[in-house]
Amino acid sequence: MERNPAYAAEVYNRAIEEEGSILAMYNLARLLAKGAEGVPADPKRAAELYIRAIEEGGCTDSMQKLAGLLQDGAEGVPKTFHAPSVF
Repeated sequence: MERNPAYAAEVYNRAIEEEGSILAMYNLARLLAKGAEGVPADPKRAAELYIRAIEEGGCTDSMQKLAGLLQDGAEGVPKTFHAPSVF
């Protein structure tokens, strides 16, 4: 099977919409954080998904990845981004 990040993004979105999958939120956020073939980078949406995974599922991996986006000040995610309901 060949890599297909665009299709993976579709599957993650479907799992999020239909099942509220925390793992899909985390994986889609990872994909969006840097982008991949057929999937443009969207760090702001990645941060939103990490926050949702934290709030809805206590996903500690998302906490670490969100911290990395905040530390680096990724495009669209200001270094002063706050998520008070999370922390």
